[in-house]
Amino acid sequence: MNLELTEREARLMRAQLVRHIVELEDELARIGPSALGRALSLEIHALRDVHTRLTTMLDFESHSPMSSVMPAAKYAP
Repeated sequence: MNLELTEREARLMRAQLVRHIVELEDELARIGPSALGRALSLEIHALRDVHTRLTTMLDFESHSPMSSVMPAAKYAP
């Protein structure tokens, strides 16, 4: 499946992913080890994978001569 986004849309999506990952990590810390905790860990891992792929694409686009240069969003997992 492919999804076409503008650079602005992709950056917005990445920011929302970061917020959601942080919320899930907070919830995971609150509930501790359990079946629900394991399920949350898997979801966090999947969302981090999407974030990494999106960041890689944004970095590639930012270095492309045809794209407008925008500062990269700062995110420390």
